[in-house]
Amino acid sequence: MSHNSNGVESAAQVVEVFSLNGSHRKTAYALEQNVARMFAEAGIERIGFLTLTVGDWKSCADAGFCCCHEGAAHFVQVFDPDEASRRINSLMTGLLRDLFPRAVIVTERHKSGAIHFHLIVECREDIRTGFDFAAFKAKYGYKKSASPSLQRLWEVLLDRLPGYGFGRAELTPIFKTGEVVSRYVSKYVEKNLFARRPEDKGKKLVRYMGWHGSHMRPNDFCWATPAACEWRTRVRSIAAIHGITEREQAREAWGARWAFRLTGVISDLINSAHLLTHFEFVRAARNWSEAVMLFPDWWRDMEDRYRDEAFGYEVEPIDFSVLDEVQKFWDARRAE
Repeated sequence: MSHNSNGVESAAQVVEVFSLNGSHRKTAYALEQNVARMFAEAGIERIGFLTLTVGDWKSCADAGFCCCHEGAAHFVQVFDPDEASRRINSLMTGLLRDLFPRAVIVTERHKSGAIHFHLIVECREDIRTGFDFAAFKAKYGYKKSASPSLQRLWEVLLDRLPGYGFGRAELTPIFKTGEVVSRYVSKYVEKNLFARRPEDKGKKLVRYMGWHGSHMRPNDFCWATPAACEWRTRVRSIAAIHGITEREQAREAWGARWAFRLTGVISDLINSAHLLTHFEFVRAARNWSEAVMLFPDWWRDMEDRYRDEAFGYEVEPIDFSVLDEVQKFWDARRAE
């Protein structure tokens, strides 16, 4: 069978190029740390690298070709991120969870735009001992050296993957160290961003299976660079104006993307600081940040707190002492 693709698409479809922002770098770092943890806990003998190509084998007519090959002679790849996500989620539920206790799944686009997945999987048995990596590199005779457990996994994947909308798959043991592999896999985040299309916005770059919430998430840590520390100080100052001192409270007021919304406000304030008096600056900070609130009733709900206090209910006090420190920070910035 030939391994053809329907990757010829209109040149009018422009690939949108993305640069790594802070969120992407945190995603890549968390991915690297989680993969390194897999190697430390399971051992390199039980870790495998699995590549999955998304698509279907179709006849010449169904694939849109004019040739006359018999049977399903053409492999038609998938370019739609929603369809690719549907297939990988179905595969995780129906097959991968039974084969592998734990996995990290990274999405990547080919230059043609076709979507495929790279997985670091934890196997239940040793799949590395005895494997002939030299023969694998030469693409000849390596299958005989595979352990029985690895051969069984090959057989299951070959038999079951087409039913979930996947074609070619390659599962191999890890040749190099876990540290090298973890860095290598984290690079897929950057590689995928530069092949990313507008329709990929909001789609998952990395999935975790079998971790039960124990994996490191990008929001579980913060960078300690001077720029990051300064940004957090600015955000704290804006939040304190509204009596918000906790991340959960900011989430209630500005929604799940509260940091993104406040970053825009902070940028506008910095650009306008030299045009405003002190009073105008504070008022602008309050009004602009309130304008991007998804739930502006957050501030009005403060009246409920006063009512509870009047009736004698215990209410957690809001610490406004941070405002003095915040005001000094903004005064210093405006004086620059």
